[in-house]
Amino acid sequence: MMANVQTQTPKEMLDFLLPKDSPLFRRWMDKAVADGRRKSAASAGKTAQDLEWQLHSAQLRETLGISVSSKIWTGKATFQGLGLGLTDRVQDALDVTAAKILSRKAKNTSETLMNTVLDVSQSIARGTFTKQSGVHPCFTTSSELYSYREDRVILGVEMLAILGYPRDMIIPEDFTNRQLKRLAGNTISLPCLGMMLWSFQVMRRRNFEAPDMGGN
Repeated sequence: MMANVQTQTPKEMLDFLLPKDSPLFRRWMDKAVADGRRKSAASAGKTAQDLEWQLHSAQLRETLGISVSSKIWTGKATFQGLGLGLTDRVQDALDVTAAKILSRKAKNTSETLMNTVLDVSQSIARGTFTKQSGVHPCFTTSSELYSYREDRVILGVEMLAILGYPRDMIIPEDFTNRQLKRLAGNTISLPCLGMMLWSFQVMRRRNFEAPDMGGN
Protein backbone atom coordinates (compact mmCIF):
# COMPACT_ATOMS: atom_id res chain seq x y z
CA MET A 1 0.00 0.00 0.00
CA MET A 2 1.46 3.32 -1.03
CA ALA A 3 1.35 6.31 1.24
CA ASN A 4 -0.56 9.36 0.10
CA VAL A 5 2.27 11.71 -0.83
CA GLN A 6 0.02 14.71 -0.19
CA THR A 7 0.04 13.88 3.53
CA GLN A 8 3.81 13.54 3.70
CA THR A 9 6.10 16.38 4.67
CA PRO A 10 9.65 16.56 3.30
CA LYS A 11 12.36 15.44 5.67
CA GLU A 12 14.91 17.96 6.80
CA MET A 13 18.52 17.32 5.90
CA LEU A 14 19.48 16.86 9.55
CA ASP A 15 16.80 14.19 10.01
CA PHE A 16 19.11 11.76 8.21
CA LEU A 17 21.97 12.05 10.70
CA LEU A 18 22.91 9.01 12.73
CA PRO A 19 22.35 8.94 16.50
CA LYS A 20 25.62 9.44 18.34
CA ASP A 21 25.22 6.23 20.33
CA SER A 22 24.90 3.99 17.26
CA PRO A 23 27.77 1.64 16.32
CA LEU A 24 27.55 2.85 12.71
CA PHE A 25 28.09 6.44 13.84
CA ARG A 26 31.09 5.55 15.99
CA ARG A 27 32.65 3.51 13.19
CA TRP A 28 32.45 6.27 10.60
CA MET A 29 33.18 9.13 12.97
CA ASP A 30 36.44 7.46 13.97
CA LYS A 31 37.37 7.42 10.28
CA ALA A 32 36.28 11.05 9.86
CA VAL A 33 38.41 12.16 12.82
CA ALA A 34 41.42 10.40 11.29
CA ASP A 35 40.75 12.14 7.96
CA GLY A 36 40.49 15.50 9.74
CA ARG A 37 43.82 15.06 11.50
CA ARG A 38 45.56 14.21 8.24
CA LYS A 39 44.04 17.26 6.56
CA SER A 40 45.12 19.57 9.38
CA ALA A 41 48.68 18.24 9.23
CA ALA A 42 48.84 18.52 5.44
CA SER A 43 47.69 22.16 5.45
CA ALA A 44 50.52 23.48 7.62
CA GLY A 45 52.41 26.46 6.17
CA LYS A 46 51.36 29.68 4.44
CA THR A 47 50.42 29.64 0.77
CA ALA A 48 48.94 32.02 -1.79
CA GLN A 49 45.55 30.41 -1.11
CA ASP A 50 45.89 31.39 2.56
CA LEU A 51 46.30 35.02 1.56
CA GLU A 52 43.25 34.79 -0.71
CA TRP A 53 40.84 33.48 1.93
CA GLN A 54 42.21 35.89 4.51
CA LEU A 55 41.46 38.79 2.16
CA HIS A 56 37.90 37.54 1.56
CA SER A 57 37.45 37.06 5.30
CA ALA A 58 38.67 40.56 6.14
CA GLN A 59 36.27 42.08 3.61
CA LEU A 60 33.29 40.09 4.90
CA ARG A 61 34.13 40.80 8.52
CA GLU A 62 34.33 44.52 7.81
CA THR A 63 30.90 44.37 6.14
CA LEU A 64 29.49 42.49 9.14
CA GLY A 65 31.10 44.86 11.61
CA ILE A 66 33.21 42.27 13.42
CA SER A 67 36.96 42.25 14.03
CA VAL A 68 39.38 39.95 12.21
CA SER A 69 40.05 38.18 15.51
CA SER A 70 36.40 37.57 16.43
CA LYS A 71 35.58 33.90 17.03
CA ILE A 72 31.84 34.11 17.48
CA TRP A 73 31.42 30.34 17.07
CA THR A 74 34.74 28.55 17.42
CA GLY A 75 35.60 30.62 20.49
CA LYS A 76 32.79 29.02 22.48
CA ALA A 77 33.94 26.80 25.33
CA THR A 78 31.69 23.99 24.08
CA PHE A 79 32.91 24.07 20.47
CA GLN A 80 34.38 20.81 19.15
CA GLY A 81 34.00 20.66 15.36
CA LEU A 82 34.18 16.88 15.60
CA GLY A 83 35.58 15.23 12.48
CA LEU A 84 36.67 18.46 10.79
CA GLY A 85 40.19 19.37 9.81
CA LEU A 86 40.24 22.48 12.00
CA THR A 87 42.58 24.63 9.96
CA ASP A 88 42.57 28.41 10.34
CA ARG A 89 40.55 28.72 7.12
CA VAL A 90 37.89 26.25 8.26
CA GLN A 91 37.50 27.90 11.67
CA ASP A 92 37.26 31.29 10.00
CA ALA A 93 34.52 29.99 7.68
CA LEU A 94 32.53 28.73 10.67
CA ASP A 95 32.84 32.06 12.47
CA VAL A 96 32.08 34.30 9.49
CA THR A 97 29.06 32.21 8.45
CA ALA A 98 27.68 32.24 11.99
CA ALA A 99 28.11 36.02 12.17
CA LYS A 100 26.43 36.45 8.78
CA ILE A 101 23.35 34.46 9.83
CA LEU A 102 23.06 36.01 13.30
CA SER A 103 23.28 39.53 11.82
CA ARG A 104 20.16 39.07 9.69
CA LYS A 105 17.25 41.34 10.46
CA ALA A 106 14.89 38.46 11.08
CA LYS A 107 13.38 36.50 13.93
CA ASN A 108 14.85 33.29 15.30
CA THR A 109 18.31 33.75 13.80
CA SER A 110 19.77 31.49 16.50
CA GLU A 111 17.38 28.72 15.48
CA THR A 112 18.25 29.32 11.83
CA LEU A 113 21.94 28.92 12.65
CA MET A 114 21.27 25.63 14.43
CA ASN A 115 19.55 24.32 11.28
CA THR A 116 22.37 25.46 9.01
CA VAL A 117 24.82 23.16 7.27
CA LEU A 118 28.00 24.75 5.92
CA ASP A 119 30.25 23.32 3.23
CA VAL A 120 33.66 24.32 4.59
CA SER A 121 35.41 23.05 1.46
CA GLN A 122 34.14 26.09 -0.43
CA SER A 123 35.23 29.72 -0.23
CA ILE A 124 33.26 31.82 2.25
CA ALA A 125 32.79 34.31 -0.58
CA ARG A 126 30.48 31.74 -2.23
CA GLY A 127 28.28 31.34 0.82
CA THR A 128 27.78 27.60 0.36
CA PHE A 129 25.43 26.93 3.25
CA THR A 130 21.75 26.26 3.89
CA LYS A 131 19.59 29.03 2.44
CA GLN A 132 16.82 30.80 4.32
CA SER A 133 14.34 28.68 2.36
CA GLY A 134 15.88 25.56 3.90
CA VAL A 135 17.40 24.41 0.60
CA HIS A 136 21.04 23.33 0.65
CA PRO A 137 23.40 23.58 -2.34
CA CYS A 138 24.25 20.34 -4.12
CA PHE A 139 27.04 18.08 -2.93
CA THR A 140 30.37 18.02 -4.73
CA THR A 141 33.18 15.47 -4.61
CA SER A 142 35.07 17.78 -2.24
CA SER A 143 32.14 18.70 0.04
CA GLU A 144 32.98 18.86 3.74
CA LEU A 145 29.69 19.50 5.50
CA TYR A 146 29.42 20.86 9.04
CA SER A 147 26.24 20.92 11.12
CA TYR A 148 26.01 23.80 13.58
CA ARG A 149 23.37 21.94 15.57
CA GLU A 150 25.42 18.78 15.98
CA ASP A 151 28.78 20.62 16.06
CA ARG A 152 30.34 18.00 13.83
CA VAL A 153 31.05 16.94 10.30
CA ILE A 154 28.31 15.18 8.36
CA LEU A 155 29.57 11.70 7.56
CA GLY A 156 29.82 10.24 4.09
CA VAL A 157 27.32 7.51 4.97
CA GLU A 158 24.87 10.23 6.09
CA MET A 159 25.36 12.16 2.86
CA LEU A 160 24.44 9.02 0.93
CA ALA A 161 21.32 8.60 3.09
CA ILE A 162 20.33 12.21 2.35
CA LEU A 163 20.57 11.37 -1.36
CA GLY A 164 18.21 8.43 -0.93
CA TYR A 165 20.53 5.47 -0.45
CA PRO A 166 19.42 2.88 2.15
CA ARG A 167 21.16 2.77 5.52
CA ASP A 168 21.72 -0.97 5.18
CA MET A 169 23.68 -0.54 1.96
CA ILE A 170 26.76 -2.76 1.99
CA ILE A 171 29.97 -0.69 2.10
CA PRO A 172 33.42 -2.31 1.88
CA GLU A 173 35.21 -2.31 5.23
CA ASP A 174 38.31 -0.65 3.79
CA PHE A 175 36.39 2.39 2.50
CA THR A 176 37.36 5.66 4.16
CA ASN A 177 34.95 8.42 5.08
CA ARG A 178 36.65 10.61 2.48
CA GLN A 179 35.96 8.04 -0.25
CA LEU A 180 32.30 7.88 0.72
CA LYS A 181 31.98 11.67 0.59
CA ARG A 182 33.52 11.73 -2.87
CA LEU A 183 31.05 9.06 -3.92
CA ALA A 184 28.14 11.10 -2.53
CA GLY A 185 29.30 14.12 -4.50
CA ASN A 186 29.35 12.20 -7.77
CA THR A 187 26.24 10.04 -7.68
CA ILE A 188 22.46 9.92 -7.70
CA SER A 189 20.33 7.19 -6.14
CA LEU A 190 17.88 5.18 -8.23
CA PRO A 191 14.78 6.46 -6.34
CA CYS A 192 15.84 10.06 -7.02
CA LEU A 193 16.63 9.32 -10.65
CA GLY A 194 13.29 7.54 -11.04
CA MET A 195 11.43 10.52 -9.58
CA MET A 196 13.24 12.89 -11.95
CA LEU A 197 12.34 10.77 -14.98
CA TRP A 198 8.73 10.40 -13.81
CA SER A 199 8.43 14.17 -13.28
CA PHE A 200 9.88 14.80 -16.73
CA GLN A 201 7.34 12.48 -18.35
CA VAL A 202 4.46 14.11 -16.46
CA MET A 203 5.51 17.63 -17.35
CA ARG A 204 6.18 16.96 -21.02
CA ARG A 205 2.59 15.76 -21.45
CA ARG A 206 1.07 18.87 -19.94
CA ASN A 207 -0.26 21.60 -22.16
CA PHE A 208 1.04 24.99 -21.16
CA GLU A 209 -0.58 28.15 -22.42
CA ALA A 210 1.73 30.71 -23.92
CA PRO A 211 1.77 33.96 -21.92
CA ASP A 212 -0.24 36.84 -23.33
CA MET A 213 2.34 39.28 -24.64
CA GLY A 214 -0.28 41.94 -25.38
CA GLY A 215 0.20 41.88 -29.14
CA ASN A 216 -1.24 40.19 -32.21
